[in-house]
Amino acid sequence: NDALAVGVRWEWFRDDDGVLLRTPTSDGTLGPGDLYALTAGFNYAPHANWILRPEVRYDWADRVTPFDDQTKKYQWTVAADLVTRF
Repeated sequence: NDALAVGVRWEWFRDDDGVLLRTPTSDGTLGPGDLYALTAGFNYAPHANWILRPEVRYDWADRVTPFDDQTKKYQWTVAADLVTRF
């Protein structure tokens, strides 16, 4: 149907030097790290001037714990927005 569209997105961020992710190594220096994200959502246009865009996102890291006050390697996010055209 013309009012509904579905989408999925995968993202990958590589920090080769460990500067942004602050990835510790066994010798106390910083090493590489990766962040990943998988997002699924849809666009629903109930009216010609409105688009509702809810989404669910899962983020995870391979070597660091950047989420929940540096205690977890993953997090879930649920979000939505409403676009109004005029």
